[in-house]
Amino acid sequence: MGYPTLIFVLVLFLTTFSCGSSGEKGVQKNNPDSVRQSITSQDSMPEVTPPRPDLPPNNIRVKGKLLKIHVSENDGIALIELRVLQILGVGSATPLVAAQDTLRIRVTALPDTLNRGSEFIGILSHRQVMVRQQKKSTPWQLERIENEQNHN
Repeated sequence: MGYPTLIFVLVLFLTTFSCGSSGEKGVQKNNPDSVRQSITSQDSMPEVTPPRPDLPPNNIRVKGKLLKIHVSENDGIALIELRVLQILGVGSATPLVAAQDTLRIRVTALPDTLNRGSEFIGILSHRQVMVRQQKKSTPWQLERIENEQNHN
Protein backbone atom coordinates (compact mmCIF):
# COMPACT_ATOMS: atom_id res chain seq x y z
CA MET A 1 0.00 0.00 0.00
CA GLY A 2 1.49 3.27 -1.05
CA TYR A 3 1.69 6.52 0.81
CA PRO A 4 -1.12 8.24 -1.18
CA THR A 5 -3.43 5.27 -0.60
CA LEU A 6 -2.70 5.30 3.11
CA ILE A 7 -3.52 9.03 3.33
CA PHE A 8 -6.72 8.48 1.33
CA VAL A 9 -7.85 5.66 3.66
CA LEU A 10 -6.93 7.70 6.73
CA VAL A 11 -8.87 10.77 5.49
CA LEU A 12 -11.81 8.57 4.52
CA PHE A 13 -11.77 6.92 7.95
CA LEU A 14 -11.64 10.24 9.81
CA THR A 15 -14.35 11.90 7.76
CA THR A 16 -16.65 8.92 8.07
CA PHE A 17 -16.42 8.71 11.86
CA SER A 18 -16.30 12.45 12.48
CA CYS A 19 -19.46 13.00 10.39
CA GLY A 20 -21.16 10.08 12.10
CA SER A 21 -20.43 11.39 15.56
CA SER A 22 -21.55 14.95 14.73
CA GLY A 23 -24.64 13.50 13.06
CA GLU A 24 -25.44 11.62 16.25
CA LYS A 25 -25.04 14.80 18.27
CA GLY A 26 -27.44 16.53 15.89
CA VAL A 27 -29.93 13.72 16.35
CA GLN A 28 -29.65 13.98 20.13
CA LYS A 29 -30.32 17.70 19.99
CA ASN A 30 -33.52 17.12 18.03
CA ASN A 31 -34.61 14.10 20.06
CA PRO A 32 -37.67 15.09 22.19
CA ASP A 33 -36.59 12.82 25.04
CA SER A 34 -33.20 14.50 25.36
CA VAL A 35 -34.85 17.94 25.19
CA ARG A 36 -37.33 16.92 27.92
CA GLN A 37 -34.45 15.66 30.10
CA SER A 38 -32.50 18.88 29.71
CA ILE A 39 -35.58 20.98 30.57
CA THR A 40 -36.58 18.95 33.62
CA SER A 41 -33.02 18.67 34.90
CA GLN A 42 -32.65 22.44 35.23
CA ASP A 43 -32.99 23.52 38.85
CA SER A 44 -33.29 27.19 37.97
CA MET A 45 -36.74 26.99 36.35
CA PRO A 46 -38.89 29.87 37.69
CA GLU A 47 -42.02 29.06 39.68
CA VAL A 48 -45.20 30.21 37.97
CA THR A 49 -48.06 31.37 40.16
CA PRO A 50 -51.32 29.92 38.86
CA PRO A 51 -53.81 32.57 37.73
CA ARG A 52 -56.98 33.30 39.69
CA PRO A 53 -59.70 30.94 38.51
CA ASP A 54 -61.83 32.48 35.84
CA LEU A 55 -65.50 33.07 36.40
CA PRO A 56 -67.81 30.42 34.99
CA PRO A 57 -69.75 31.23 31.82
CA ASN A 58 -72.65 33.68 32.31
CA ASN A 59 -71.17 35.05 35.55
CA ILE A 60 -69.87 38.52 36.36
CA ARG A 61 -68.07 40.00 39.39
CA VAL A 62 -69.20 43.57 40.09
CA LYS A 63 -68.90 46.26 42.67
CA GLY A 64 -72.35 47.74 43.07
CA LYS A 65 -74.60 49.96 45.16
CA LEU A 66 -77.97 48.70 46.36
CA LEU A 67 -80.73 51.12 45.28
CA LYS A 68 -83.98 49.28 46.12
CA ILE A 69 -85.21 46.07 47.73
CA HIS A 70 -88.51 44.44 46.78
CA VAL A 71 -89.38 41.38 48.89
CA SER A 72 -92.11 39.10 47.56
CA GLU A 73 -94.70 38.26 50.22
CA ASN A 74 -95.56 34.97 48.49
CA ASP A 75 -92.20 33.24 48.35
CA GLY A 76 -89.84 35.52 50.33
CA ILE A 77 -87.55 35.94 47.34
CA ALA A 78 -86.24 39.48 46.97
CA LEU A 79 -85.62 41.50 43.86
CA ILE A 80 -83.03 44.21 44.28
CA GLU A 81 -82.01 47.07 42.04
CA LEU A 82 -78.26 47.42 41.87
CA ARG A 83 -76.26 50.22 40.26
CA VAL A 84 -73.07 48.74 38.84
CA LEU A 85 -70.12 50.85 39.98
CA GLN A 86 -67.32 48.74 38.56
CA ILE A 87 -66.89 45.54 36.52
CA LEU A 88 -64.26 43.34 38.21
CA GLY A 89 -64.46 40.19 36.08
CA VAL A 90 -66.56 38.63 33.34
CA GLY A 91 -67.07 34.96 32.46
CA SER A 92 -67.47 33.84 28.88
CA ALA A 93 -70.87 34.24 27.19
CA THR A 94 -71.99 36.82 29.77
CA PRO A 95 -74.23 39.59 28.41
CA LEU A 96 -72.58 42.99 28.30
CA VAL A 97 -72.92 45.10 31.43
CA ALA A 98 -71.33 48.53 31.87
CA ALA A 99 -70.53 50.69 34.86
CA GLN A 100 -73.52 52.84 35.85
CA ASP A 101 -76.01 50.25 34.50
CA THR A 102 -78.90 49.45 36.85
CA LEU A 103 -79.79 45.76 37.10
CA ARG A 104 -82.75 44.00 38.67
CA ILE A 105 -81.37 40.97 40.49
CA ARG A 106 -83.06 37.99 42.11
CA VAL A 107 -81.80 37.24 45.64
CA THR A 108 -82.79 34.04 47.44
CA ALA A 109 -81.20 34.92 50.79
CA LEU A 110 -80.82 38.62 51.52
CA PRO A 111 -78.36 39.28 54.38
CA ASP A 112 -79.80 41.40 57.22
CA THR A 113 -76.83 43.75 57.01
CA LEU A 114 -77.56 44.55 53.37
CA ASN A 115 -79.79 47.59 53.03
CA ARG A 116 -80.41 50.54 50.75
CA GLY A 117 -77.18 52.42 50.01
CA SER A 118 -74.95 49.44 50.79
CA GLU A 119 -72.03 48.83 48.46
CA PHE A 120 -70.72 45.34 47.92
CA ILE A 121 -68.69 43.16 45.61
CA GLY A 122 -70.65 40.19 44.41
CA ILE A 123 -70.94 37.47 41.82
CA LEU A 124 -74.01 37.66 39.58
CA SER A 125 -75.16 34.92 37.24
CA HIS A 126 -77.27 35.35 34.12
CA ARG A 127 -79.93 32.76 33.32
CA GLN A 128 -82.35 32.49 30.43
CA VAL A 129 -85.89 33.47 31.38
CA MET A 130 -88.90 31.98 29.60
CA VAL A 131 -90.88 34.52 27.59
CA ARG A 132 -94.09 34.31 29.66
CA GLN A 133 -92.11 34.80 32.91
CA GLN A 134 -90.16 37.87 31.73
CA LYS A 135 -92.52 40.45 33.24
CA LYS A 136 -92.26 39.09 36.78
CA SER A 137 -88.72 37.72 36.74
CA THR A 138 -85.18 38.80 35.89
CA PRO A 139 -82.34 36.91 34.25
CA TRP A 140 -79.82 38.08 36.88
CA GLN A 141 -79.32 36.29 40.20
CA LEU A 142 -76.99 37.10 43.10
CA GLU A 143 -74.80 34.05 43.67
CA ARG A 144 -72.71 35.37 46.57
CA ILE A 145 -71.44 38.52 48.22
CA GLU A 146 -67.66 38.72 48.54
CA ASN A 147 -67.53 41.84 50.72
CA GLU A 148 -69.95 44.44 51.95
CA GLN A 149 -69.75 48.09 52.99
CA ASN A 150 -72.67 50.04 54.46
CA HIS A 151 -72.98 53.69 53.43
CA ASN A 152 -76.19 54.90 55.07
